[in-house]
Amino acid sequence: MSEIQHLETFNATAEGNGWPTAVSITDTEWNLKADEIEAGKININVAVDLNLDGFMGIDDHSNNCFKKATLSAEVHGDVTTDQVAELGKRVDNRCPILSLLRGSWCTIDSSWKQA
Repeated sequence: MSEIQHLETFNATAEGNGWPTAVSITDTEWNLKADEIEAGKININVAVDLNLDGFMGIDDHSNNCFKKATLSAEVHGDVTTDQVAELGKRVDNRCPILSLLRGSWCTIDSSWKQA
């Protein structure tokens, strides 16, 4: 097994009363370059529908608790619409968080657009 070269620690905040909870990843910045595509700032919003029945003791497990993830990204910089689509495809395929959600049979709706 190779040594980890890029380890990221996320700072997350959560707010909510009862069932509805909003979680945001804060203070995290990346510089992205995918081959010939150089993007400036990328705003990404992710919303995940989460079944908390297992966590709250209503159900006896939390298996398949992630139901739907909606990701919307807005790419800033000198990029074309085709480059934004290609960047979105690459990020969606490589993103470890989306991989985790896909592995839990979560439905993922991802949209990428040029700012």
